[in-house]
Amino acid sequence: MKYLLFFFFTAAIMASSCRKEPVDCCDDDSCPHIFDCLDDSYFTDTIFKPQQFLDYWYFEKGSWWVYQRMDTNATVYDTVRVIATVRNIYCDFNQGPVCAESALMNMRHSNSFFFRKDSASLSQILGSSTNFNLSDESVHSNGYIHNGFLMGVGSFFQWPIRIGDEYFHGNIVLDSNVVITPYGTLSNTVHIQINYSTSAGGEIWITRNIGFTRMKFYPPQSENDLPESEWALVDYHVVQ
Repeated sequence: MKYLLFFFFTAAIMASSCRKEPVDCCDDDSCPHIFDCLDDSYFTDTIFKPQQFLDYWYFEKGSWWVYQRMDTNATVYDTVRVIATVRNIYCDFNQGPVCAESALMNMRHSNSFFFRKDSASLSQILGSSTNFNLSDESVHSNGYIHNGFLMGVGSFFQWPIRIGDEYFHGNIVLDSNVVITPYGTLSNTVHIQINYSTSAGGEIWITRNIGFTRMKFYPPQSENDLPESEWALVDYHVVQ
């Protein structure tokens, strides 16, 4: 897995060569920018994403899930595949000095009737933002078809898990128990109600070391919402 290193410095300090060969002004403190005299070892602390947090939603390329629509007698399936992932390391002089990790996962759906509109991509990107403060972690859904597979663009899952908490546009953690699917009864599951003001909302179930195991979309309030439907896990394969 590749990590990309980014530095949030001003445009005036883009010359990275002085990181390898410090300029003479560093010896007498006459350099116009302190950044000119810093090498990578200056950033001694790196905040990585907790593995328990990643276990619920982040999986490597090669992972896939098969879902069956549960609210109809017709046999309807959707297969979701991870097509790309990236984990970045960002370093910010203003924060510490400290570096922090972010993670992104790009997935693609097979069912173009339910998970596609017009010429929009079937892709859905989930990501966790860089967190320099060692506080709560969260996952967001980035601008995706029909206002998002997760019923909107924005954060939907928070770590640590706190039952009953309302956060991010009114989303509520309803319970953390089990979920019943065609695949089986799965424990270590978080049940979240999605209440985005810009969409109809719904409910999702996320299971540790599996990912999304059940999804319920409420009746649409606009043409941008997904059709009313409910989906549950039939089979899966994850790479962690």
